[in-house]
Amino acid sequence: GYLGSGPVSVAPAGTLSGTGTVGGAVTVDGTVAPGNGAVGTLNTGGQIWNGGGAYQFHLSNATNSSGWDLLNLTGALDLQSATNNPFTIKLVSLTGGGTPGLLPGFTNTGTYVWTLATVSGGIQNFDPAKFIVDTTGFANAFTGTFTVSTNAGALLLTYANVILVPPTLGSPGLAGGAFSFSFSGPAGQSFKVYSTTNVTAPL
Repeated sequence: GYLGSGPVSVAPAGTLSGTGTVGGAVTVDGTVAPGNGAVGTLNTGGQIWNGGGAYQFHLSNATNSSGWDLLNLTGALDLQSATNNPFTIKLVSLTGGGTPGLLPGFTNTGTYVWTLATVSGGIQNFDPAKFIVDTTGFANAFTGTFTVSTNAGALLLTYANVILVPPTLGSPGLAGGAFSFSFSGPAGQSFKVYSTTNVTAPL
C-alpha cells in the first residue's frame, strides 16, 4: 500500500512494517521492520534513527539478496543514536520456508555482506559504535562478529569470522637514545603497540 507524503513518527513502543511506500520522512524511536514478519522491501522518504530505536532485519538466504529485508530511502538517513544510546539491528534468521529457524547458506567460517538500506540522499553522522546487533533471533551457531558499515549510499551489515594472527617482530635496535623495531602481519589486521620504561611490567 501507500501512505501519503506527510511525516511519520514511530513511537518507542510502535512498529512500522510492510512492503509498500511511505511517501514522507520517517523518524524511528521504535522499530522499523520491512515485510510483515517475512522478507520484504519498504520504501520511504528520508529517515532519522534515534537512540533506542531498532531495525528488524529478516534473512531467509545468506547469499541471495532476494532473501534479505531492505529499506529503500528516497532522501537521507540521519543517524542520531549515540554510543551510550545506540540503535539496534535485530537480526532474524528464517528458513527457506519463511519461518524462524536456521538460515540457509550460512556457515560459521564464511564472510557475508548484507545490505540493510539503500539511501539516495546520503548517510549522515555515521559511526559504527552507534549500533548494536541483537542476534537473539539468529538461530545459526556462530563465533564471528557482526558489524555495521557504509559503502556510498548503502548501509551494510557484515559477518566475518576472522582468525587473528600475531605479528612477527624483527630488527630491534637502539640508536641515539631511540628504540626501534619492525613488525609484519596479515594485511588489513590492526595491532596495538604498548611501550613502557618499566622492564618488569607484565606483557
